[in-house]
Amino acid sequence: DNVTNKLGKTFSKELEKQFQKIEDERVAHQAAETSRQETILKMVSQTLSTNTSKLLETTIRNEIQNSVLPTLSKMVTNAVDKHAHRGMVDAVNKSIPTAIEKSVADNVQRVLAKTPVIESIAKGVSRAIRPVIEETFRENFTNVLIPSYQKATNAMFEQITTTFEAGMQDIAVKSAQASSYNNANGGDQSTLIRLQASVDHLALNVQQLQQLYQLQTNLSRQTGGQQPEPQLGRTSDEYPF
Repeated sequence: DNVTNKLGKTFSKELEKQFQKIEDERVAHQAAETSRQETILKMVSQTLSTNTSKLLETTIRNEIQNSVLPTLSKMVTNAVDKHAHRGMVDAVNKSIPTAIEKSVADNVQRVLAKTPVIESIAKGVSRAIRPVIEETFRENFTNVLIPSYQKATNAMFEQITTTFEAGMQDIAVKSAQASSYNNANGGDQSTLIRLQASVDHLALNVQQLQQLYQLQTNLSRQTGGQQPEPQLGRTSDEYPF
């Protein structure tokens, strides 16, 4: 046991010595590395400082030569020119607008006093606005006048048809009444003749109105003229029985 303890203690001491040696070497190596990095950083800083100073000096010199001096020279020149020619510029600004206005007014009045010029302007304006007027009239005629005319004509034709049908029914009733009366009293040939004439006259009126409606429709599509007021035929109440 004593031998074992001695060996253990000896081994521990040697191990501690090795650890201490390794630690000392690590510290020394770290110190050397830190010193080397500081030296490198110092050299880089000095190099950058030197190069930056030279670059900044060159840049400033070039900027002064290329931008500042030309701009300053231009400003000085403009100031001198403005001061030297201020009186002349003021005189020109005062005299030229008045002269131009007077010249333009005189020339415009003289030109407008000529008849050919007025006629030329009138023709130009007429040519310019004529297509607009024609297009506006065409649109209004197509979209307003023709539909209104067709609507009024259809209503008129429906009224004529209704009147004709009512007249025919009235004639039929009166004809039946006359037939009954004639059968009861031996017949009345003159009454039958008048009834037949009334029927024929109503049929003729309807045929004429149909022809007039067709003619007016064709004319409105071709020329756009206003149609004459149709003359309605007489109703059956105007024919005595």
